[in-house]
Amino acid sequence: MKKGIQLTFGFWFLVFLCFAVVQYNDPDAVLWIAFYACAGMLAAIWAFVLYPGKAVFLISAAVCLVLAILQWPEQWEGFGDAMHNKNTERAREAFGVLITACALVFYAFGGNYLHKLKQS
Repeated sequence: MKKGIQLTFGFWFLVFLCFAVVQYNDPDAVLWIAFYACAGMLAAIWAFVLYPGKAVFLISAAVCLVLAILQWPEQWEGFGDAMHNKNTERAREAFGVLITACALVFYAFGGNYLHKLKQS
């Protein structure tokens, strides 16, 4: 069971590491690299160190939802294939935060289930 947990959360660590890496040319790169690195580190902590508890993940997911609302573009113009304006960038950033929130909810409930299986 421990190997399955490590593979699952190791996968999410790599996903968020990739998200962080592709932010290097963003105008506010430091913010987004730190954001995705934190999400990846939560996965890595769970995969290789300890289960921090459902509350940590749910609080983090709630913060992500608030950030997504704050980041939502004034006018939805989609994701576009190029950065034509600020709304396109904000839409992409808000969607990335929503993906992170979904992953954190998975960490909370899927991780809690796996944690209980591991202990039994």
